[in-house]
Amino acid sequence: MYKVLLISSDYSTLIALKSFMESNSYSVMEALSNTSPFDSFKRYLPDAVILDLILSDGCFEALRQIRQVSRGVPVILLVNYSDENIAANSMNKETYDYFVKPVDIDRLLFVLNRGIALNKTKQSVNAMLRWHLGNSDAMQEAIGKIEEAVGCSYAVNVHGEDGTGKSQVARLIHNCSAGAEAPFIVVDAKAVLKENTAMSARVNKLFRQAIGGTIYLRGLHNNISPAAAASLASAAADMQQDVRIIASFPVNLRDIERQTKASLYGKWIEISLPPLAQRIEDIEFLTSRFIAELSDELNSGVRGITNDAKKILLNYRWPGNVRELKTAVRRAVTDSDGVLLRGEHFSFLQPDKLSIPLMSLKKVKARAVQEIERAAIIKTLQQEGCRAAAASKLNISRKTLWKKMKEYDIEHGNPLKKEKPKAAKGKQRMAASEPLESAAWGQTLAADVLDIGEETLLEKIEDIDIGDLE
Repeated sequence: MYKVLLISSDYSTLIALKSFMESNSYSVMEALSNTSPFDSFKRYLPDAVILDLILSDGCFEALRQIRQVSRGVPVILLVNYSDENIAANSMNKETYDYFVKPVDIDRLLFVLNRGIALNKTKQSVNAMLRWHLGNSDAMQEAIGKIEEAVGCSYAVNVHGEDGTGKSQVARLIHNCSAGAEAPFIVVDAKAVLKENTAMSARVNKLFRQAIGGTIYLRGLHNNISPAAAASLASAAADMQQDVRIIASFPVNLRDIERQTKASLYGKWIEISLPPLAQRIEDIEFLTSRFIAELSDELNSGVRGITNDAKKILLNYRWPGNVRELKTAVRRAVTDSDGVLLRGEHFSFLQPDKLSIPLMSLKKVKARAVQEIERAAIIKTLQQEGCRAAAASKLNISRKTLWKKMKEYDIEHGNPLKKEKPKAAKGKQRMAASEPLESAAWGQTLAADVLDIGEETLLEKIEDIDIGDLE
């Protein structure tokens, strides 16, 4: 049962409308326009609003407040004849439709049903798009354009880097549109271009087969000339008639229009898909979705991912975008015999492709040096076993090595590493006393044996009360 909020300053109008709506199986809540109708909207969360417009009683303020929290709920105005121009100007901006009093009650019911159904469809489409494409801020503009394309029959150009999901978007537009039951035919752009200017006979045949459905022109790579692109775009738009055209021109057609003076304005909806590196917030969500889908497809027991694996995915540059992410997850799921994907399952993602944010070349160089230094120190410590040998291998002093380890937050085996303060003190005293005695209280040698810095050793001697250092 759909819920409708009635707002009017005339109590008798509210009672009459409520009686009619309830007799047609609507749940109705009424609110006087001079008694904070927006509060009623927040409490009731209706599927539609019928607003009896009286300019002097703050109805437009209530409408403004409603639109701040809900852009989709259809609002229908009831207006006097003298206010019709105001109501007409609000169409497509704030309101769904309007009726001049006296109201044709049967038509009001028809428009109300249509508005609610359309909004429910939009909500369903939006949820589907967010599930398939992600919910990051960077994707919202693209999703808005996709929703616009779903609601009309204009030709569509989907452009973006390889692997961003252009084919997936084309099919989503088709599946969510009125012609979803009609054919979706994919055509290679090479078959479309004939002498770089016109449609081939084969493509004409495909257009006839796709009546009521969608033709998707794929494979339009960067080497297509602006003139050829303009010719193809113009011919496709002119031929579409009962066929929706979706193409993947590598650039915005408005740029081609400016370069070639071709008249394409108004014939194409442009959808730009951002690279995955610009919407890092979607990586975790998409990974979870791919794990669920691929575990089912591959009959795997994988159900999630560890934090160290997430860190690898979030730091990777993803030159292949969403396609590469799905391929990586597929490989990891295939290799895993456990419930969680771990860092080692993504070891094939090369470090040289790790994310580098936009910054000056000087900062890029400094960051690269830091990453290489850190990796070299970790590897040398693992191979040599102690800091003295590692420092010698790296051709730096032990003090420099200690500073670098502190700078890069590198941990290494350390018998004096803090545990719980009270429980650990005795163990730390025992661990430190023997090397100090063996080294005849030589702190440099003792620190080397304990694999800690000399400053740290001094702090520990004072903390655990071993003795004087004379």
